[in-house]
Amino acid sequence: DIKRVIWLMLGCLIHYFGRGSVILMNGIYYYLIAFVIIWILALPLKNKLSNYGFEVDFPIIMWRTSRLRGLISRISNISPRFWKWYMNIGIIVSFIVMIFITWTIISALPSIFETPTVSIVIPGFDMPGSSIYVPFSYGIIGLATVLIVHEFSHGIQSICEKIPIKSIGLLLFAIIPGAFVEPDEDELKNAKKMSKLRIYAAGSVANITLAIIAILLVSAISSGIPHYFAEDGIVIDRIVSDSPSDGILKEGMIIESIDNQMVNDSTSYVTIISSFHPGDNVSVQTDQGTYSVVLSENPNNSSRGFFGIQANKNFVLIDNSLG
Repeated sequence: DIKRVIWLMLGCLIHYFGRGSVILMNGIYYYLIAFVIIWILALPLKNKLSNYGFEVDFPIIMWRTSRLRGLISRISNISPRFWKWYMNIGIIVSFIVMIFITWTIISALPSIFETPTVSIVIPGFDMPGSSIYVPFSYGIIGLATVLIVHEFSHGIQSICEKIPIKSIGLLLFAIIPGAFVEPDEDELKNAKKMSKLRIYAAGSVANITLAIIAILLVSAISSGIPHYFAEDGIVIDRIVSDSPSDGILKEGMIIESIDNQMVNDSTSYVTIISSFHPGDNVSVQTDQGTYSVVLSENPNNSSRGFFGIQANKNFVLIDNSLG
């Protein structure tokens, strides 16, 4: 039955893309095609894959290995005392973050259906109304980094608490990737409460630490920008498919003004575009000419106009002393 469903999905996709219609290959189609191909191959090869550590049970594919346990043990044994104190602090941080996130979600409930403050981010996919677009390759690299740091931290802390690791692995839930570290369940069940808390908090605290390190690195690298560069307008990074700007504006254009209002920097850009409403015929002045765009309804706020532009700051060199 599962195979029939998957084959039916593949047939629908082939028919859909083979009709000669003008269709933009948005990222979501790639995910659907990948889903169909993966499961068409995985189900018939289920028994053979089991010889290589795979478990196939729709909608989950799981792969286990014990090869990386030695590496995790070596990292953990560098300084067990440091890891324990690091996670003692991490337990407090985890509770604070948990309370903050819960409060943020509850406080956003009254307006969440009118002006959503949270948007799903799928690498390579334009989410309607979202100003965030993550290229597929960047998203995969970012996801892999987060998963490795997260799961290795669980493993490192398990070793510190004298709880052996049975296996490490990867999983695929339908088309959503994941990873895991599998500690000995009996040993974990009998461990002290503080040991359990340190193990449970390890992954999240490691990801928070990774985020802080990344922010500090980006801040350090960009600290010299104001001295050598200055903002001058907004550059278009992407045009959302089937949006009002699609087929009118192009990637790489520099927006200099909108309806004769000067766009000097990102702040003025945000202020200007937030003043328009659906149906407004807006004049956009760029470095390649002037264009008219009739705005549609913003998917996240029906009272605001929607351009369908994903833009970024445009910098110009003001000091070339470095050559």
